[in-house]
Amino acid sequence: MDETENMLRRKFLAVAGLGGVALLTGDALAAPDAGTDLSKLTHTHFAPHVGTKFTLQTKDGKSVLVELTQATQLPKATRKKAKRTTFSLLFRGPENPQLPQGSYNINHGELGTLPNVFVVYVGPSNKKSKTKASFYEVIFG
Repeated sequence: MDETENMLRRKFLAVAGLGGVALLTGDALAAPDAGTDLSKLTHTHFAPHVGTKFTLQTKDGKSVLVELTQATQLPKATRKKAKRTTFSLLFRGPENPQLPQGSYNINHGELGTLPNVFVVYVGPSNKKSKTKASFYEVIFG
């Protein structure tokens, strides 16, 4: 299975509710004192930034530079009463350190800081890949 097929499989598992990927609503993500209202973000906010760098920042202040590799709208059937179309973001980061699943502040030069976003580690790059990496996913529902 090549890297693209592996990512597509993960997308299917995410939509099907399998594979440990959490589907979170904007209300579940939003910090009460946050300047950014995550519930209002849509796929169109992120699509122009595919290929750009983001920083995942841990609660203890450590940060890891990642690249947004995909911004994908998911089928509307994922949630019947959703206020927006569900979408996912796939990030590629360094092989090490491998970040655990959890909440991170995500920083971007143009989008600013997205507070307390739940990020899931989805796996390493394909063994045949020339560059070793770790992949992370965020799903907005």
